Amino acid sequence: MQPGPPAMEKLDDRICSGQLLDDIYYTVLDGQPCALRASDGTLLWRASEDDAAEGGPLLDPASMLSPPVVQDQVHCVVNRKRQEAESFLATFDRATGRLLRRTFLCSHNSPDLLGIGSQPAVPAIEADAVFCLTNIGAIAAVDRFDNAVRWIYRYNFLAPVLKKRSIKRSDRWANGPVVVADGRVFAAPQDSDYAIALDARTGELLWAQPRDGWRYLAGVANSMVLVSGETAAGIDAASGKLIWQTPPFEGDPAGRPVAAADGLLVPTTVALYKVDPATGNCSQLYRWEGRGRPGNLAVVNGSLLVAWAQGLDLIEPWAQTLERENGKPPGEWTAVELFDLGAISRRRGDLLRALDLLSRAARSSLPGSDLDKNIRSELFALHFEQARKAQQARRWQDAANEFQQAAQTAPDTPRQIDALVARANAHEKLDQWDQAVDVYQKLIADFPAQVHSLENGLPVRCDWFGQSRIARILSKHGPKPYARHEAAAAELLAQGTGNDRSPWLAVLSQYPNSAAAGQARLRLAESYLGEPNKAIHHFKQFLSEWPGSPETADVLWRLSQIYLMQQRPEEAAAALRRLKNEFPDAKLPGKDLIAGTLAERELSRP
Repeated sequence: MQPGPPAMEKLDDRICSGQLLDDIYYTVLDGQPCALRASDGTLLWRASEDDAAEGGPLLDPASMLSPPVVQDQVHCVVNRKRQEAESFLATFDRATGRLLRRTFLCSHNSPDLLGIGSQPAVPAIEADAVFCLTNIGAIAAVDRFDNAVRWIYRYNFLAPVLKKRSIKRSDRWANGPVVVADGRVFAAPQDSDYAIALDARTGELLWAQPRDGWRYLAGVANSMVLVSGETAAGIDAASGKLIWQTPPFEGDPAGRPVAAADGLLVPTTVALYKVDPATGNCSQLYRWEGRGRPGNLAVVNGSLLVAWAQGLDLIEPWAQTLERENGKPPGEWTAVELFDLGAISRRRGDLLRALDLLSRAARSSLPGSDLDKNIRSELFALHFEQARKAQQARRWQDAANEFQQAAQTAPDTPRQIDALVARANAHEKLDQWDQAVDVYQKLIADFPAQVHSLENGLPVRCDWFGQSRIARILSKHGPKPYARHEAAAAELLAQGTGNDRSPWLAVLSQYPNSAAAGQARLRLAESYLGEPNKAIHHFKQFLSEWPGSPETADVLWRLSQIYLMQQRPEEAAAALRRLKNEFPDAKLPGKDLIAGTLAERELSRP
């Protein structure tokens, strides 16, 4: 490839992480070391080697390269697939990219391991040595100037079956650089289940600490080796003794942590945590709020840079936020400033302060504006998050209270419904059946046609969902939890007349679990006797919705008579047969004969 802008047309062109030095970015492009001008991306060189060199070329398509490390020359570890997996330290001219030297480090008799986790780690340069982690069984120290091998340490690696299993389950060390500090070399080989410490001068093993669900060797601070994954831990750098370990983080391990000036910053799929390297004290700094899975972290000029699939986030240090906040009297803060500070407070775990700031922002924003919706979204997330934590701790009353607040601040109907359903569940856990019924009744009355997704993902209308939940409570605990709504339904029922049926329709839609609902259906049917088809519709609905009602026999008789008037004998006969078979001894209003006799007489007529 000729110098110039990099050609990226090929789909297999990939840029791995690299090193920036003197406005030149040294990296690996499509499997070959290269140098790019950082300011405009111009390709300055791509590595070259002598194809006739003894042992054959290193940079073939089957090789796997570490990101480069650069001082006066460019160094990469290369794992090459031959009859065995072979590892080399390759040194390139910094100005031209020409391969200067290659040094054999180790080989492994299972070349299948290439491609399933044997990419070498980025090497480390300390003084006049390059420290290499091959990830195929060895750690080596090589002279930086002439590539002479100083020592090679062969560690115990996983058997192929265990290695494949660990890769499949993502249950192993992530590929990370060697760390050199205080005359020691610290490494976490991907094909080993240990964190390893070696003497930097001799390569002697100092200690090996078994991996305990950790994914990353993050660095060394305060004479403590910091590792993280499901938890974070501090290992004494001199002895290898485990000094502290945090409780499990919320969420799964995500990107690579970073050791900042004031602590270890650990990203998970849910939040960003800060861990004190001296004590292991842990606090949640920032919640991602459904952004997806974060990538690696970096600290840039005191601010935190977070990589995402969609781009990068730059998170302002809290100290700068406080400085900006204190530069203005509180009474002069705008709704936007209150919202910004409240959102930052929530993400760093200062929830009381966040609630105060966001509540003030809500009071001073224009209702219905985009800012108002954003404020409500933050308030909803704050209360919903607190409610979920209370749920997990089985503090059901706190959960119910927080879900109530979440429902009141929800920025849209779906989230309001989710909060209401969760609140009702919390009340049921507390045996507060009347309060659970109140919430389900609200779903019926306020959101009848809205759809709620059940835990199994199936959608259901809110009125049907609320009605079924209330019916379940009444069947188990009797009518008392529903007494207040039963009284309201009865009062509404009494307001209806033949000229104004709207109260009866309201009883059916708002109080479908009430006894008054059955009476409302009957009154609707009776009010439509002059319009037989409508009367038939309501009588049939009654039979469907209240099959065990005392009025069922009378409804079947009246339905049969309407069918006969409409000259629909087959349907009339069906109603009469059901009356005869199911209610033979029933006494019908205004009739001297019992239902079975009346039905038999009607059926015997020609």
